[in-house]
Amino acid sequence: MKRGIKLSLLSILMNSYCMGQGVNCEIGFNDDYSQYPSDMACVDEFTYLAINQSYANSFFLQQSIYKIDTIGNILWSAIVSPVGGEVTYLDQMIPSEDGGVYMIGTVYAACDVLQGCNEYIQKYSPSGAMVWTKLFPDTMCANFKLSGITINSSDQLYVNYVDSNGSHIYTIENGGGTTVDTLLVAVQNLEGFADVANYQVVGYKQDNLFGFDNSGNTITTHSFSTPIQDIISVNDTLYVLTQDSLILLDSNMQTLLGADVTGYVLYSNLKLNNGGIQFISGDTTVQHILTLNDLLQLIDVKTISVELLTDSYKDFSLTHFSCGIKFPITEYTVIRYLDFSLKSAQNSFVNTGDIGIAEIQVNDNYALLDPFLTGIYTTDIEISVLLKNYGQDTVNNCVINHRISMGICNDAYYMQSFSNLNLAPNDSVWVYLGWIDYTTNFYSDTIQRNVCVYTSYPNNLTDTNVSNDHYCKNIIIGLVGLDEMEQNPISIFPNPTTGLLQIDFGQNVQNVRIRLLSIEGKLLKSISQRYTSGNYTQQMDLSGYAKGIYYVQIVTEGNVITRKVVYH
Repeated sequence: MKRGIKLSLLSILMNSYCMGQGVNCEIGFNDDYSQYPSDMACVDEFTYLAINQSYANSFFLQQSIYKIDTIGNILWSAIVSPVGGEVTYLDQMIPSEDGGVYMIGTVYAACDVLQGCNEYIQKYSPSGAMVWTKLFPDTMCANFKLSGITINSSDQLYVNYVDSNGSHIYTIENGGGTTVDTLLVAVQNLEGFADVANYQVVGYKQDNLFGFDNSGNTITTHSFSTPIQDIISVNDTLYVLTQDSLILLDSNMQTLLGADVTGYVLYSNLKLNNGGIQFISGDTTVQHILTLNDLLQLIDVKTISVELLTDSYKDFSLTHFSCGIKFPITEYTVIRYLDFSLKSAQNSFVNTGDIGIAEIQVNDNYALLDPFLTGIYTTDIEISVLLKNYGQDTVNNCVINHRISMGICNDAYYMQSFSNLNLAPNDSVWVYLGWIDYTTNFYSDTIQRNVCVYTSYPNNLTDTNVSNDHYCKNIIIGLVGLDEMEQNPISIFPNPTTGLLQIDFGQNVQNVRIRLLSIEGKLLKSISQRYTSGNYTQQMDLSGYAKGIYYVQIVTEGNVITRKVVYH
């Protein structure tokens, strides 16, 4: 008998318990800048983690996949490379029928030219072997799209592919990627599928559920108040998880039973395990794994206290909960991976060290103009950093990562390891990083580089206290215009000066801006003046500043002239 009711379940649990879960392991993927998780799947005692990472100072952005056990051992890793290209993105990863994973995504032939794209499906075995690849070429990168990859009841794949000919639901054999059925439908970019007896296939997109016949016609639509997160069909009962409810539908997509769980929000990751219905309820500070019985009564809650930032990923199995966190470090991100036991509240050892950067010191730098190409210069910077132990334990090893300069598609970043530091709590030491940049670029008025440094540990553990972990410094290497245009009659005197500078333009000028800059290039004073006739001179008083070397920069119509002055 159908029951079209919605139960509001009490937070008093039936035959259940609520307790915090222990940490199995922590891994920090922090060996380079510009990393972030792109998807995750828990399979039994293992986790598959997909990572997006830029190659330093290059055109390449790659996807990698890691298989990790519950105590933090990386069993294998592989670079996702379905076809040659500079940029590879992963859009979705799901467990395969044999314990491996399927992935879909996009490959761009070039990072800055939209030509030669390919959508792809790839299958990896549990041992890390790439089993097969299926490509969907998109020569002009016209936003052809794969989405919603799902394993059906026959262990085949459903996937939605949108190209210039329309929206297709493909049925693909798992053994070699052969397409065995194509259904042309009116709905694009479907997010997932299920088998239901009275339909060829059921798919969902946002807050709508669609039932298609064997000609691709939409014969039923079911709408919900919040976006659908997942659907699973068992014995012609369709389980639909939205952001705030779990609904059971029959083979005609009529409601059998519905429930929301009072006090829990933002549902995701629907699973049917050992006769129980499980899903995650979580926000940015805490995650709960809820278990309901077949009457949609709440029978168990497991609580994981972990902060999940934007673009983090999470999944769970019967034994463990894993999350890949996009972790901010200076201007870029690295990855924290955490695994929690669902059987024990006891924590394994995780890193509690705290090491940071207290200062950046520029030892030397230069900027050389190209003798043959106008407007091109090459820079190099030599720096040291002050490494400080903010924690309670002696630090012997650490990794220092630094980012500098802009590239065409990716920035340049570097990593250096240091050992035998013997750095006691609250102690600090200067660490030499050497010449860290060699960059050719076009200049503007000021030649400068922004150096960002952060620390991490070489044992795959991330320093989670970022308040002292990172340090950025804008380094002024020089000012374009020094010793240039000497034929211009502008003069600055006396130089050296005891405080008062006289600036003589020596020509008919109208709009003039005079700027006083520190040796680091910081703007200290600016004077704007308009001349129509008379004596084209201006005074600037340095007596309010410390004695030393300064730059005076004069901007007139079409010209920027910079002169070094000495105040003593």
